[in-house]
Amino acid sequence: MKKAMLITALVASMAGSAAALTATAVVAQPMVELRFGFEAPGSFWYHAPTDIGGRIEFIGRRIDRMKTDGRIDANEYRIDRAQITNAQATYQTALARDHGQLSQEDELIVWHKIKEVSDRMHWQAAWGY
Repeated sequence: MKKAMLITALVASMAGSAAALTATAVVAQPMVELRFGFEAPGSFWYHAPTDIGGRIEFIGRRIDRMKTDGRIDANEYRIDRAQITNAQATYQTALARDHGQLSQEDELIVWHKIKEVSDRMHWQAAWGY
């Protein structure tokens, strides 16, 4: 019983330390790295623009390339293309509503949509369709 309590306390302590380290690391990183990770040569976002509109276009080209080289089938292509088109529409609507300057909330919504598509594409590239 004491051993189980000791292990539980140790795990809780480690989790707290990990959370503190993560919080420190998150604060120190720029926003783009928080959203997309390290942009090293060979990474998904290497040579990608950092603005929202540029990222949407970049993903659109990646989707087209994945369809052309056979990494995704026609159904996956339609799903990916619909998701990135939705992100583009959300972005354009928010820009128009916010007079060319996105609110922080709108920016986060659009970045989240971009992230969903890119995560799906990562999965498709790694595991196939």
